[in-house]
Amino acid sequence: MSVKSLRIPEDIERAIGYVAKLEKIEKSQSLRKLTLSETLDLLSAMGGKGNIRSSEVLESLRAIR
Repeated sequence: MSVKSLRIPEDIERAIGYVAKLEKIEKSQSLRKLTLSETLDLLSAMGGKGNIRSSEVLESLRAIR
């Protein structure tokens, strides 16, 4: 397995730290553990702002059909 560095916005970093503290695991483990839906729910609960419009989501869904 190779190691890659990744720049993470502050709101996502806070969410990762929150999960790590809550579950008493390291931040890297909490990042691997979160599913996409859990991550989105957590970011929303913590006040994270998204920049995805519903039209973009629908267009993406059409593209993968």
